[in-house]
Amino acid sequence: MGNINEYAIAYAEILEILKYIPKSDYDKIPKEKLNLFDIKKDKKYKFKYNPNKTLEENNVSKRAKAIIIILFRDYWSNDTQRKKIIAKQNNDRKIIELEKIENYNYEDIFKKSSINKNVEVNMEEILKSLEISEKTISQMIERCPNIKELSKREILEKIEILKEINCNNIQIRNIVSSNPMYLDRSNTDVKKLIEKMNELGFSTLNILFDGNPYILNLDAFEIENYIKERQKNGELLEDIVDDMESNLYIFQEI
Repeated sequence: MGNINEYAIAYAEILEILKYIPKSDYDKIPKEKLNLFDIKKDKKYKFKYNPNKTLEENNVSKRAKAIIIILFRDYWSNDTQRKKIIAKQNNDRKIIELEKIENYNYEDIFKKSSINKNVEVNMEEILKSLEISEKTISQMIERCPNIKELSKREILEKIEILKEINCNNIQIRNIVSSNPMYLDRSNTDVKKLIEKMNELGFSTLNILFDGNPYILNLDAFEIENYIKERQKNGELLEDIVDDMESNLYIFQEI
């Protein structure tokens, strides 16, 4: 896997940084996790941490920064801080307020397309209702010509799947416009993927899919196999899931 070296470097950086935290905080980290960092670190990588400088100034890697956030959330933060971190990971709730002013309604579209047989709502009209521009729709069709053949019901069903995992209107628009291939997938495969990710402990699928819409092109077994491979290296399931939720580009390597 292409990201193994990045993890090894991050673990080396983390172990160096941990030398400078209070012993009381250090002792809160499970020994199993520290042992994993030590076993998996890049032993040839030389990193010197200066506690008088920021992480940016120390050129700490993005993956190491993500691990630091997880360590703080799980072992060092108080209840208030932990809630703030989780809230941030669940996305800014102001988006919900923006959703309230959206001037379209998926249920109304569905009713028009299924009840009023004299009014034909085609694929492009549904996408425009998501406030996707004509130019973007054309680009979507170029990338995935099959969506031209999809029925209005098939598209609306894909929208409903996203709504079921608490995607708001803005997230739905971003996902669909960025990844038109999602519209062409079978509902069964998508639902299996979502079910498997929920089973594995992913808690913010709406944010994950908004941040990296191409996750929706994966099959459930691909996610499961990737995690199993990392577990063979001694990593814990919850740590792998935390890492994947914090580093969306990991999914590009699956």
